[in-house]
Formats: sequence, structure tokens, C-alpha cells
Amino acid sequence: MSEGGGHEHLPPPAGMGEGRLGWAFALSLAAFAAQAALAAAAASLALGAGAVHALADVLAYGGAYLAARAARRHPTEAYTYGFGRSRVLAALGNAVLLVVLAALVAAGAVAAAAGGRDRPDAAAMGAGGGIGLALSLAAGWVLAAPAGHRDVNRHAAFLHAAADAASSLAVVAAAALVAATGVRAIDALAAVAIAVGVAAAAWGVVRETVVTLMEGAPPGVRPAEVAAALAAVEGVRGVHHLHVWRVDETSALSGHLVVPDVGMRECERLVARCQRLVAERFGIGHSTFQVEVAGEGGGGDGGDGRGEGGGGGGR
Repeated sequence: MSEGGGHEHLPPPAGMGEGRLGWAFALSLAAFAAQAALAAAAASLALGAGAVHALADVLAYGGAYLAARAARRHPTEAYTYGFGRSRVLAALGNAVLLVVLAALVAAGAVAAAAGGRDRPDAAAMGAGGGIGLALSLAAGWVLAAPAGHRDVNRHAAFLHAAADAASSLAVVAAAALVAATGVRAIDALAAVAIAVGVAAAAWGVVRETVVTLMEGAPPGVRPAEVAAALAAVEGVRGVHHLHVWRVDETSALSGHLVVPDVGMRECERLVARCQRLVAERFGIGHSTFQVEVAGEGGGGDGGDGRGEGGGGGGR
């Protein structure tokens, strides 16, 4: 006997940040143009690193915008959960791009420093960093999510803006030091520092999105605790084949409940109580339970949740 709760998979509502991503795209494009021109004029590795990062932002915001649009498409027979994970894929692609670009920038800075080069123009360098800082702060303000809202795609875009602001600040500081000391190696060191900071910020997004794509448990949710809470519900004799995973920014659960032979109506009420429990206590908005009568179907042993086919029970 299966009780699913009658869930319907609908696309996210309109207004999931596409307009904000469009503004961030325009701001980052302006930052890239300004920093690229001034990096060439100043012969600055650090400002060049900032320009590369701004270019990555342009690509990231464009990809995030397209993913947010795709996520609002209605589910189809082939994609019954809809296209919400397009946001996760875009966030992963953006983060990986940042890691790769950071590695290339760091390697280039080290090679240039080792080969010897002229001292950069500190004034042009500082001007480029200042412009990038202002535009990055504006993009970050545009992308800041409201309290309580979590969109991994928009969060990844916000990290781009934050990392870009930090790199621009580093460029300004490096320009001041170059002007004060005349040491050209400061420019290369700043470029490497920017690259390391960018890679560190992006790596957290890579880990989060991989967990989602691998259908790992949501952050802060332990399946053993969920099973114990369900087993404590009055009328539940056992819980097994329990699986909890992330879909996009939402979480889902499937499991088997072992109950006494109490009739269909009571089973429906019991399932509703369990669904409310996992939603209110663990933030799991979509849950599907298969109900088994104790002593029937081999489900009365209250197993450990492992077994074939259990992971797809809620889909």
C-alpha cells in the first residue's frame, strides 16, 4: 500500500532573480572592459587577474540567467521534477570555471615574475582596481538574497561578485604598495593572492553542488535522526528503506512505514502526520511513504534503510 500525499511538481514562480542577474551581468561587463583596458595600460598582472575574473563573472551571470529561466519550465514526462537542477548545473559550471581561471592566473603571475618585467603603472593600476571594486560592490548588492531564501545558483553568482570585490581591493592595496616602495614583485604576489582567494571561494560551491547532483542528504539533516523521529510517531512500528536527498534548493524523502492493520483512513492520517513532522522539523518539503502492515511484506523488521530500489521510491 502506497501513500504519496498527492504532491505535484510545479516550476518555481516567476521572478527568481533573472532581472537581478541581468543587472549584475551589465555591471560585470563594464568592470571587465575597464579593467582590461587599464591592465594593458598599466602593465599590471594583478589588474589583469581582476579583468580575467570579471570576464568569468560575465560568463557566470549569463549562464545563471539562462539557468534561472530554464528552471521555471514546467515538468515534462521525461523530466518529472522539472528543470530546477539546471540552476545547480550552472552553479557548478561557474565554480569550476573560477577554479580553472584562478590556476591559470597564478601560474602566469609566477612565470612573469620569474622572467622579470617592468614596474607597473601604480596610478592606472589603482584606478582599475577602484572601478572594479565599485562595480563589484554594486553587483553584490543587486545579487544579495533576501533573508531566509536560498538559491544555490544565485548564491554562486553572489560569490563571484564578492570574490571580485576582494580581488579589486587587493589590486588597490597592491597599487598603493607599488607606488610607495617601487617593488614590482608586489604586483605578481597580489595576482597570486587574488587567484588563491578566488579558488577557495569557488571550491565551497563545487562541494555543495556535487552533493546535490549525487543526491546526498541536505546539509544539517541526518537520515538516522529522521528515521528515529518517524519511528517515535504514535502508530509507527518501524521505518526502513529511508532515503533523503536534495533536488535543487528543495529536499525530498522516501521511505517505508510499518504500521498495525488499522485500515486505510487511519493510514492516511498517519502518513499526513509523518509528512508534517519531516517538513516542520527537518525542512523536507516533499515526502513519499509506502505503508506496510506489520507482519506482511517482510517489512516489519525496521531495517536500516538500505536496499534496492529505495532511492527512487519518492520520484
